[in-house]
Amino acid sequence: MTAEERRVIEAGLGRAPNPLEWALFGALWSEHCSYKHTKPLLGMLPTHGSGVVAGPGEGAGAVAWRDGWAVVFKLESHNHPSYVAPFDGAATGVGGILRDVFAMGAEVLAVAGALAFDVESATRSALATGVADGLKAYAERFGVPFGALSVVLDARYRTNPLVNALAVGRLARDKLVLSAADRDDLVFIYAGRPTDFDGVHGAAFASKSFAGAGANARAGNAIPVRVPKADPETGRRLYEATLAVIGRGWAYAVQDMGAAGLLSASAEMAAKGGRGATLYLDRVPRAFAEERGAPRSERAPEAATAITPEAAEVLMLSETQERMLYAVRREDADAVLALLGDYGIPAAAVGEVRADGRYVLQSGDRVLADVPVRLLVDGVPLHDLRERLSTSAPASGRAPDDGHVAGVPGQTTPDERLAEHFGDHRRWAGAALFGRRRLSAVGLQAVPDLPGGVAYTVVAAPKVVEERPDVGTAALVVWGAVRLALVGAMPLGVTNNLNFGDPSDPRVARDIVRSIEGLAAGARALDLPVVSGNVSLYNATSGRSIPPTPVVGLVGDVPDDELLSRAPTLTTGDVLAWASPWPHGSSAERTSFETTSDDGDTPPPDVGTAPPLGSPSVRTCGLSAALRPSRQTASRSARFCSSSRSSTSFSSSRAWNRRKTSADDSATPSADPRSGASAVDARPLERRFPPA
Repeated sequence: MTAEERRVIEAGLGRAPNPLEWALFGALWSEHCSYKHTKPLLGMLPTHGSGVVAGPGEGAGAVAWRDGWAVVFKLESHNHPSYVAPFDGAATGVGGILRDVFAMGAEVLAVAGALAFDVESATRSALATGVADGLKAYAERFGVPFGALSVVLDARYRTNPLVNALAVGRLARDKLVLSAADRDDLVFIYAGRPTDFDGVHGAAFASKSFAGAGANARAGNAIPVRVPKADPETGRRLYEATLAVIGRGWAYAVQDMGAAGLLSASAEMAAKGGRGATLYLDRVPRAFAEERGAPRSERAPEAATAITPEAAEVLMLSETQERMLYAVRREDADAVLALLGDYGIPAAAVGEVRADGRYVLQSGDRVLADVPVRLLVDGVPLHDLRERLSTSAPASGRAPDDGHVAGVPGQTTPDERLAEHFGDHRRWAGAALFGRRRLSAVGLQAVPDLPGGVAYTVVAAPKVVEERPDVGTAALVVWGAVRLALVGAMPLGVTNNLNFGDPSDPRVARDIVRSIEGLAAGARALDLPVVSGNVSLYNATSGRSIPPTPVVGLVGDVPDDELLSRAPTLTTGDVLAWASPWPHGSSAERTSFETTSDDGDTPPPDVGTAPPLGSPSVRTCGLSAALRPSRQTASRSARFCSSSRSSTSFSSSRAWNRRKTSADDSATPSADPRSGASAVDARPLERRFPPA
């Protein structure tokens, strides 16, 4: 905590905090919880719109999907813990993002991942295999498919691997539950595993750069953290119990106990509701008596002993997995506790909402902490990184050899690097990590009782982003939309995970600013809302930061079952038609893909004279794709068009022109009945972007 932050806290309290109160502020004012270096920038993102059901600030985002339904989804990182404890770090990352989704009342559908390693870790060390095993094990034992994977290989991730997880669910909109505890008659119910020592000070740990590598890895000034253990069986029961509580109308507000545990869940729920909270720590389920293996210095009092400030710090900051906090009406509390018991979930009423805006921790009649909840949750001084911009320094993670790794298949030319993002995901690293099962770049998930389903994808391309962070990050959004278009899905919304190094480095600060600008521009160009996300900073070791690595996730609607079972993939000889107003000189444009115009009269944009990214005059009518007839004798084409002058028009599977292979296959594709426009002709115009 900085001297400025200490002064703000003491001024806000009118006194010096006690040690427990310092610990509370230290956790919630950490970068991991407060976003104090990025919150001023995230306001640039398009987070509102007619299709937004729930936006940033909730556990996950939700977008409207068909009549009465919503898709709930979010990307999140578990980078630091996955480096220290690969299996447990990755497994708990999947568990945490699933809880964010089902805390809103959603049925979970699938998970996906975006990983970044160096080549040695991916092929010869236990790090990458531990991460992959953790991801697979949690998903399989929880009972959710792991459907898509993005893998980046680069030497600069050797001491800072990245593990990002996406979860997708579906929700009946009338069952949506948010996290604001905004009634005075609400009781807080703790549900899940009893509190242990796992993850205490984990938020602070994730807000520091590593001071060493390998077995000597420690965050900053040697913050000791025990990486939490996952328990997917309990997680599954908690999932089913949570949906049961919500289904009966008993959950007024719900939040996962993730980073900073019970503290963040209770304080944030109260602050969002404009209220305060009192927690009775004697009632919090805890496993201290069973912690025989803990060092003597860590052992907490037995359950019968009064809660000390030290034990209170553990109870509030532990990140024990598989836990949820419900805010329920007082008259429903007993019924909720009984229902949780039926599912075998430990539970207790541990606190209540208060009207005066205070956040109070008690043990018996003793008050252990008493602070304003607004100061605790929202009072941290923010830092606008635009004030630190450096325009002359190289990109933050650029290596002298431009970061290319010798011997890595698929990363030798811009064509090969970009082709990966459109086609069947056959990266050898991903195949090695996940065994014989081949994960594609796009996941397709059927939905019970409805035709078709949901498509989802995660996109990362740090070598493109570092050349120009704004253009490169905008390209991630476009690439994700293309991926969905190529399987017949209509894009619905965007999530993101912004992985960067130490923001005190002006080069990193510049990359963060420009990348968020690009994310906003790309989403606006395609008229897609950014409804959720996560920021992971301090991915650095001994002063060296990772390359700028924003990861973008998109979800889309697949309207019929045929597309789920016969989704096209790109193979040699297929044509991808691409028109885009990227400024001349970026590798994002230097491909040999053949281009065609969106109609017969307008030529493709000239990349040498196109207006700058984000210019109001740019007409993004840029995604046009056509696949030649496949072996299933079906020809498919998709059209995606948006403009600053009109709303987005997307023709998904209904506009895919299915024809039996016959003598008239060369006929002009039929018109899209919804847009009134002709589908794109697959015949190339023999025009190419400038060669690399």
